[in-house]
Amino acid sequence: MKVLDTNVLIDFPNIVTKENQDYVISMSVLNEIDSLKLSSNSNVAAKARKAAVYISKNLNNIKFDTRRRSGLVDDQLVELTKELKGTLITNDVALKVKAKVQGIETEGYTWDEEYKGIVYLEDLVSSDEYDNALAALFETGELNIDYKFSTNEFLVAARENENPSIFRYGGDKFKQVIARSFKNNWCGEIKPRNIEQVCLIDLLLNEEIAVVCAKGKFGTGKTVLTHNYAIKRLEEDKIKKIVYVPNNAYTRDSLEVGTLPGYRRMAPII
Repeated sequence: MKVLDTNVLIDFPNIVTKENQDYVISMSVLNEIDSLKLSSNSNVAAKARKAAVYISKNLNNIKFDTRRRSGLVDDQLVELTKELKGTLITNDVALKVKAKVQGIETEGYTWDEEYKGIVYLEDLVSSDEYDNALAALFETGELNIDYKFSTNEFLVAARENENPSIFRYGGDKFKQVIARSFKNNWCGEIKPRNIEQVCLIDLLLNEEIAVVCAKGKFGTGKTVLTHNYAIKRLEEDKIKKIVYVPNNAYTRDSLEVGTLPGYRRMAPII
């Protein structure tokens, strides 16, 4: 059994969409979510409402502990997890410590556990199944395996000495991705230089996708592609301005981050 803490449901509500996970939610957590819907912090209130909706739509994936318990919610979760001999899923460091000293297993949860961005076909199927799986992707856009893809997650078939084939999952089927470029008056034509950049440009040029997050090692082209795409949209009068929000690189004694010495990393909001 996996007992879910409030903070996981608030920050990652789609955790409950996973099937066959033996998730358990206590009434105390449901009550916390219900009270957070009235929070003066509009962002927290919105997250709580979203969590409630996800729970209501995925009741078949969840077990509920309806017993009335006394004490703090954290203590109730520890008690429940101990009774079930399960695992407590929480991102609360203090609660993890409290559970571990009592011999209870804990796990954190992040988007990385669900969305990898790019997945390689050779990591999902055996060498004997590879050719048939790739043929099915081209013919029907389907892949019958245990791995559960997230919408807009990329699947790459790139065995050695073969030209890579890239597909993006649309929620029901895969669609092949063709390398594209874009232009602006500042830098001219911007072309992808590797598989990851092909995927990022594909997302940027898809107007149905409202938010695109690019992460990875420095020097891989994240800033060049996202900034030049923002300039393109500005030149086309599709947006009115570009807002740069500095991260905590300005904090005293923190390292400067960026491809050029002396420059600090900035996250664009388009």
